[in-house]
Amino acid sequence: MKKINKDSAIPFYLQIKEEIIKFAKNNDSAKALPHHEELARIFGTSRFTVAKAVSELKKEKILNAVKGRGTFLTGEKPYAKNHLVIEKKKLITFIIPTSEGSPIFEGAQLEAEKDGFQILLKNDALMENQTREAFLKRERDFLLKYRDGDFGESLILYYEGGKDNIDILKSLIKEKRPMVFIDRIPEELPCDYVGYDNFNAARMVTEEFIKMGKKNIAIVGTGRGISSNREQVEGYKKALSDNGLPVREENIILEVDFFYYYKADEIGGLKEKFMRIKDKVDAVYFMSAFSENIILESQDSSVFKRDVALAGNVVRGIQDRYVFQIKKPSVQLGEEAVSLLNSRLLSGRWNRIEQIRLPVELIRL
Repeated sequence: MKKINKDSAIPFYLQIKEEIIKFAKNNDSAKALPHHEELARIFGTSRFTVAKAVSELKKEKILNAVKGRGTFLTGEKPYAKNHLVIEKKKLITFIIPTSEGSPIFEGAQLEAEKDGFQILLKNDALMENQTREAFLKRERDFLLKYRDGDFGESLILYYEGGKDNIDILKSLIKEKRPMVFIDRIPEELPCDYVGYDNFNAARMVTEEFIKMGKKNIAIVGTGRGISSNREQVEGYKKALSDNGLPVREENIILEVDFFYYYKADEIGGLKEKFMRIKDKVDAVYFMSAFSENIILESQDSSVFKRDVALAGNVVRGIQDRYVFQIKKPSVQLGEEAVSLLNSRLLSGRWNRIEQIRLPVELIRL
């Protein structure tokens, strides 16, 4: 068995099925398959993808699980069945900088299977050269292949390109190619979108801080060019103004353009700006786990004054300083994106733009 081809238009799990079928043709039923972890290493994918392939082969009576012993070939030899053939119109291309096991992808996969669709994952996070230029080129390459018909006939995009790849996106929208954006949105383009209610997430956190008596609140994130962060900043400002508090620009810290690619000096700038205000503020809202980890890396609770309250993803070692956490429905995000895309495909109507923002939950710790 060999590694799958991650640049192929064939979904990962179908390639794994084909490799296992080849293995079945050349081995007898006494030979057990390697464990899922080992298969994931062999194929270069996640355990989630391996488990999906193995599960289908069990349903097709090619594999059989024996409790306490492992997964074995049943002795049923697959013949003419071609597992790599799938209608392009039933193949959804998913461009996202995360793994097959992420909650967003999991939700998309579950929803897609309900209507007989399959997900073709094109994963930027697998790149070794994680620079801004490399990410944008990779995204552009994927979009061009989708435009030219090399992938599935519909697209879900976790948008990363800022203004760099707008020209391709404009052409896809003009051609009415089936496409839904998730989590980030190019604000100048009319497009279908599913994301979190970022505005109200930040507004709720800020208002809860104010109810606690906090008046000098900072908001910290990475991604000046990301719509989700800009929405959170607006929600933060709205809460301050509604409660008669001034908006202090030095308390809004957004140093990095896009947090999946950055330069060392940008990270240094983020830390430097934060250190300037940390002794002046009485509460801090971290918009992302990434910004949180950058600021609090190798830090403990002594980095803050005793009365400073935190909200975010909860960094170990200073849990006692956190009072709120934002819970995002990531599985539902993937489900809603596929559902919206499917509704467009079934109706063929692309005239009315639909933008869905899923409510988040504020958890008091």
